[in-house]
Amino acid sequence: MLDHTDRAALARLAPHARGQFTARRIALRRALGSLLGRPPQQVRVVHRPGHPPRLPEYPQLVVSASATFVLLSAAVSEEWDIGLDIEAVPGTAAARHLLRMTHGHFLDSTQSLSPRQVCRTWSSIEAWSKLTDTGLPGALALHRSGGLSALRTARSDAVMFPLHVPVPDHEGALWCAPRAQAGTRPDA
Repeated sequence: MLDHTDRAALARLAPHARGQFTARRIALRRALGSLLGRPPQQVRVVHRPGHPPRLPEYPQLVVSASATFVLLSAAVSEEWDIGLDIEAVPGTAAARHLLRMTHGHFLDSTQSLSPRQVCRTWSSIEAWSKLTDTGLPGALALHRSGGLSALRTARSDAVMFPLHVPVPDHEGALWCAPRAQAGTRPDA
C-alpha cells in the first residue's frame, strides 16, 4: 500500500526505523481512505519534510497527523487550519531535555514541571508549528520568547485544545484557526 515516494523514503531510512514508518504511512492512508470512501491504495498523500501531509485530489482538505509507537492520530478539516500533536509522556531525563528545548533561559522558573506537564507543553508547541506550517525550530524560538501566550499572539485567531488521549501516558494538543484562504491550503 506504499506508493513510489513512500518506498523511496523507506529505502533512505535506517533498518530499525522502517517498520514504524511503514505502519504509520499505511495507517494514515487507511484512515483517510475510510473518511473519503475510497480504497486506501487509491488515496494519494504527499509528504514533504517539515510540512503537513497533503491530499492533491482534495486541495480543500487540511490534514494534520501525529504518531507515537502505539498510536496514530489524524485530524482533517475543510473549514479550519489545524495542527495536531500527540506525544508519549517521556521519562525524567528526556523531559529535562525537552524542558531545556522549550524554555531555554526560562529553565530556572520551570524546573518544577512534571514530565506530563513538559509533554503537554511540547505537544502544544509542535501542534502550533503544524498549524502555522512554520516548522518546529521557529515555533520553539517563539515559545522561548514568551511561552504559549507568544504563540497565541502570533496567530491571534487560533485556539488550542488540550486533548484527552485514550492511551495511557500520552498527551496531545490541537490548534485550530479559520482557514488562511478559503478552499485552499497555503503551501510553504
